[in-house]
Amino acid sequence: MPESELLNAIKRLAVKEESTLVHRLKMNRIVQSPATGIRTCLASLRGQAALCQYKAMCKEPGCAHVFDYSEEIIKDNLIRGIADPEILSDLLGDSKTDRTLDETVSFIAQKEQGKATKVQSETR
Repeated sequence: MPESELLNAIKRLAVKEESTLVHRLKMNRIVQSPATGIRTCLASLRGQAALCQYKAMCKEPGCAHVFDYSEEIIKDNLIRGIADPEILSDLLGDSKTDRTLDETVSFIAQKEQGKATKVQSETR
């Protein structure tokens, strides 16, 4: 038996692959804990999204383009999982509603930094 066939047989027996749906369920359960910053939550979401295969093939005849929509899914999950209700309220009430993922993370991180600075100044 050739080595490649042997390795494939070993993988089939020894490696338990999780379904894409299982990975997506795990992704949807990720939320920011009150003690962590939004960038830590983002890292968790990005890591899990890499396993979720958020991709779609172009349906046009002759088109082989693959669309990766993981950034939108990550952004939606990030917003849904924000731990601080005030920051979530500020984000949802803001007039700019078409932020990219990076812009959304920056907005939230600035709000977190502002709250942390306020708490530090009040404890002095």
